[in-house]
Amino acid sequence: MTQADVENYLWDVQSRLRSNKHRRGRIVEELRNHIEDGIVEYSSAGMPESEAAALVIEQLGPADQVAASFDTADDQVSAGSARTSWLPVVIPVGWTAITVALLVNSSGRRSPAASPSRSHTRAPSGRQLTAAG
Repeated sequence: MTQADVENYLWDVQSRLRSNKHRRGRIVEELRNHIEDGIVEYSSAGMPESEAAALVIEQLGPADQVAASFDTADDQVSAGSARTSWLPVVIPVGWTAITVALLVNSSGRRSPAASPSRSHTRAPSGRQLTAAG
């Protein structure tokens, strides 16, 4: 495999990526570095460069699968950030609601949920007895 074959592989991956231009450039650069590192490693073990390049690209996989892997990773990152993008709105609203509830309850009025349950019974003498439940 020649350097031109490596560049064609990288172009094929890049053309299949759905990412923005900046991200595609970073992905291709990452792949190029990985391929070059692999070529150096295999070559230093005695393998001819052309065979080393072919082996590294074979290990990476077909261009369409490599691009799909990066796109899937990007989609998962985007989905994670979309799930948490509402937090800056919800958290202050929640704290405001808690603060208002505390202020209302501190004004001396008890909410029904805060009152202890009481049961009322009458003693044999006719007097009403109250017992906290």
